[in-house]
Amino acid sequence: MKQKYSYFSRYLHSTVVKYKYEWLFILYAKGMYGMLQNKTIIITGGSSGMGLGMAKHFVKEGANIVITGRDTERLENAKKEILAFGSTIEVFQMDVREPEHAQAMVAFAVEKFGQVDGLVNNAAGNFIVHDEKL
Repeated sequence: MKQKYSYFSRYLHSTVVKYKYEWLFILYAKGMYGMLQNKTIIITGGSSGMGLGMAKHFVKEGANIVITGRDTERLENAKKEILAFGSTIEVFQMDVREPEHAQAMVAFAVEKFGQVDGLVNNAAGNFIVHDEKL
């Protein structure tokens, strides 16, 4: 008897990885490994948590990464951790609430890598800001 697969299982496979105390379920497109090769991705809030986990994964896939955050020391520690997975990472200290910082972040990424191909807006929103200031 022929085994039946769902439409998606023909094209995707998955893995479950443990990142600190969280289990992450990651889907991969079959035959698409390396699709981030030489792509530049900015990850806000990239010094810890899911941002750090994504940065590690993207670097393993060949991407150039710029991680951002408010704390320079945490960014540098995260960079050291990510360097174990690849060497194309830069850090940029910024506050996502400041439009000038966002413009400077993009200019920095373009200066370092020539272009920006993606943005992961992962920065935590655990600070109180009135909606008219967003």
